[in-house]
Amino acid sequence: HELAGPRRVRVVRLDEAAKLHRRKRRLEVARLRGRAKLDEPLARLIRHIRRHADVETLETLTEASDQLNRTIGRTRSLSNLLDAALTASLAQTGIQQNEDMRKISAWVAMAAVPTLIAGVYGMNFDHMPELDSAVGYPLTLAVMGGIVVALHRFFKRNDWL
Repeated sequence: HELAGPRRVRVVRLDEAAKLHRRKRRLEVARLRGRAKLDEPLARLIRHIRRHADVETLETLTEASDQLNRTIGRTRSLSNLLDAALTASLAQTGIQQNEDMRKISAWVAMAAVPTLIAGVYGMNFDHMPELDSAVGYPLTLAVMGGIVVALHRFFKRNDWL
């Protein structure tokens, strides 16, 4: 039940990253970027007809150029904002994945100790001192448990678990 919360959050983060990526690539941004291509021809037109056009036409074209420049600026700001949000979202996802990998590694390390000791005992050696002792088996289990508990405390103290 505890894992349901972080998984839901992680899925939302990945969905948000996907949404940001789609928004970045959407036609609105691409279409608005296309307006930047109009800046140079409009500026050339204004320079060319400045001598021949009446004041009202010139003011209208200048106002259109100003609006186009503001739109281009907003488009660039929106694009940069989406880039920053996407980068932050991906960084956050990477951090979460690193935390998950640390937890998985810690649990694997704790499982490896009893597996190793049991593997040695499974080799059926004839001359192991603890095989003839009445406390050999319980002592071996206690050592395995102690090592696992020590590893668990170590990993908890270092924020791996």
